[in-house]
Amino acid sequence: MPKLKANRKSRWFEMKPITLIVLLGLLIIYGFVNRNRPSDIDSPNTIITPTKSNAFTGFPSPVDADTVDLGGYRHRLAGIDAPDRTGPASEYFQSANTVMKTAIKVEWTCTDTGARSRGRIVSQCVFTENGGDVAAWIVEAGYAVDWPEFSGGKYKALEDEARLAKRGMWQTITVSWR
Repeated sequence: MPKLKANRKSRWFEMKPITLIVLLGLLIIYGFVNRNRPSDIDSPNTIITPTKSNAFTGFPSPVDADTVDLGGYRHRLAGIDAPDRTGPASEYFQSANTVMKTAIKVEWTCTDTGARSRGRIVSQCVFTENGGDVAAWIVEAGYAVDWPEFSGGKYKALEDEARLAKRGMWQTITVSWR
C-alpha cells in the first residue's frame, strides 16, 4: 500500500497564485479595451445628459457609416442615412464603413442638435481642422443619402451629384430609399 504524505499541499493551493495573476490580467485587459466604450448608450431608455457646450471634440470610433462614439457618447450624424447590414443598399455596408474609417483619422467636433435617435445623440459633426461637414463628405462620396425629413434637403444636391457621377453605391442603385 502506498504511503500518503501528510503535509502535501493540494493542487488548488499551488495553482491559486497563477490563477489570480491570470484573472487580474484579464480584468486589466477588459478595463483597457472598454475604457472609452459608452455603456448601454444604444438602449432606447438611456437618458443622455449633454455637456454644457453641447460640443464634443476628439477622434471618434466608428460604429457604422452614420454613427460614431465620441466623448463617451454615441452620435448619430444628423440629416443622412447610410447603408445598414440589412435593408436597402446593404451590399454597400462594408464599403460605407470603410469610408467612415477614413473619415475618423482626423479630429471631429460634434455638436448636439438636441434630438435623440434610439439612445444616440443626433449631432452635426465637422472636421475640426477645416470645418468641413462630415455628413456632406460621406454623401458626396456616394455612401449615404440625404434624409429630408431630418435635413430639410440640406444634402440633396450632394446626393444628386454623387448619383450622376456614379460614385460609391450609385454605381449600381438608381433611387434613394429615403
